[in-house]
Amino acid sequence: MRKLLFPALLVALLTPLQAEGAVRLTYELDRGTTEVSWPATAFPIPVAINRAAAQNLPAGEALIRGAFDSWEGVEASVVAFRHTGLTDAKAGRDGINVVAINDSLFETSGFLAYTTTWFDDKTGQMREVDIQIDSSVTKKGVGLQTLIQHEIGHLLGFDHSGVISSVMYPWVGPDDAGGFDSDDRIGLSAAYPAAGKLAKPSLRGEVRLPGGGVFGAQVVAMDAHGAVSSALTRKDGSFEILGLPPGTYRLYAEPLDGPVKGSDLSGIWRSGTETGFRTAFSDPIEVGLESEIDGISLSVTNLPSDLNPRWVSAFAPGSSSIRMSSNAVTVKAGSRVSIAVGGDGFVSGLTEFEVLNLAFRRVSEFTYATNFMHAEFEIAPTAKSCSAVIVARNGSDSAALTGALRVAEASAGGRGRAVRR
Repeated sequence: MRKLLFPALLVALLTPLQAEGAVRLTYELDRGTTEVSWPATAFPIPVAINRAAAQNLPAGEALIRGAFDSWEGVEASVVAFRHTGLTDAKAGRDGINVVAINDSLFETSGFLAYTTTWFDDKTGQMREVDIQIDSSVTKKGVGLQTLIQHEIGHLLGFDHSGVISSVMYPWVGPDDAGGFDSDDRIGLSAAYPAAGKLAKPSLRGEVRLPGGGVFGAQVVAMDAHGAVSSALTRKDGSFEILGLPPGTYRLYAEPLDGPVKGSDLSGIWRSGTETGFRTAFSDPIEVGLESEIDGISLSVTNLPSDLNPRWVSAFAPGSSSIRMSSNAVTVKAGSRVSIAVGGDGFVSGLTEFEVLNLAFRRVSEFTYATNFMHAEFEIAPTAKSCSAVIVARNGSDSAALTGALRVAEASAGGRGRAVRR
């Protein structure tokens, strides 16, 4: 058995590597490159809550159980949990999947939570997973619901995501109230499909530099309303995205060069991702209910881009208070809002950006500052609740900030400074 200590930065049926939607925990095991996961027979997965965690976290037991229940609520997935009650068991290999509290994680490592996984060296099947939450989270002002949902994602075998609006994004803002992005939902249903459900449709292809395939590029499928599903490319540059809803999609390949980098992931992705290329987009692709589309080719140039959007903000038009963050911000359907984007390579008078969502219409000129810019947008009252991609451009050079915005009918949130998790 192998013990994997997986730090959450805050803070399946077993198959060979397939790289379906969302990023899976993937390691080189005896059988080769393997995604670690629970066997189908493991569900419902038994989970206990340490008494100290229940007592010291706000609404402790209800909060933790609610986070597990939210993963169960994702449609078209077999994932289920069996709550075994409170326990005095602490984190450690003892055959009990436990959520515990720890008084010293943050002091010694800078992390606010750890997820530790034990899995079989030969098959990659998970045997036990423990989640530890540092007691300091109650004083850090982080979104506890999102934090615990994030850790449960690791428990289910998901790595960090480069999609900013994803639950598996490795940082959380103080106003982050949780909730799943399309990348989380599609990834879960593809990894653990409900009985009788096949993970269709599917898109397969490759990302290539002139010298060969690109390893660890993030490939994003995006529809006209902003919903996204992502995957990382294998060592030969190939990728596969499963379970997309029918619609018209554009794909793009981008490097993991920030806010999320390969070093924020684990396993094979941690040190092998290629960042020396420019973002490239495909032509529109029609996806039907039973589509299996092969041979998609995204050719990228090996001339690295100087343009790299990293931060976003949304604020009332005319406001002088602009708080940039590397976390997704929430905007309201039917509103008029100023959106700011910042990062590397922004040039006054040259750089432009757009929101790749049909519900957004820019209604002002761009205003430029030292390393960011902003403009006013009107959001249609009929806008769907989803994420949205922002693309910055310097002439023909493009770079994406994937999932930078969340569209919702509820009040805006998530504008605070990022807190590492």
